[in-house]
Amino acid sequence: MALARYFDDFVVGQIFRSAEYQVTEDEIVAFARQYDPQPIHTDPEIARHTEFGSLIASGFHTAAVTMRLFVMSDASTAQGSVGAGIDRLRWRYPVRPRDRLHASFTIESLTPSTRRPGWGTVRTQAQVRNQNDVEVLEALMSALVPGRPVGRRTDQ
Repeated sequence: MALARYFDDFVVGQIFRSAEYQVTEDEIVAFARQYDPQPIHTDPEIARHTEFGSLIASGFHTAAVTMRLFVMSDASTAQGSVGAGIDRLRWRYPVRPRDRLHASFTIESLTPSTRRPGWGTVRTQAQVRNQNDVEVLEALMSALVPGRPVGRRTDQ
């Protein structure tokens, strides 16, 4: 996390890129055992005999990694954000052990809040790709983000 941003710091069209994150077999299995216990995510031997030919990460695991990439990127907000929803979530390609994922986050729209003065809704298009530049996930996410406190300089 390089810079903590406020609602006022975002601009429509702005693109933030994440660092890379490598997914391991152990974390794929651990996540799946707890949250998505399908054999294709938990048993490498069974997974080898499926249409995918190997263990793959749960889509919800990939979504959780996406959130990590977002929080660790320069799109991160000063006080955190309040998730308002995901309008679109698509899993495009399976994530496998040792895949290295990276993401770009594009600011789609900014809407000042009418119910919560000093805050606004930031809609962000997320695209996650693997080491071969194949898109594995895309989402349109909305979050309620705090504005800059009154009297706070923008160069701090």
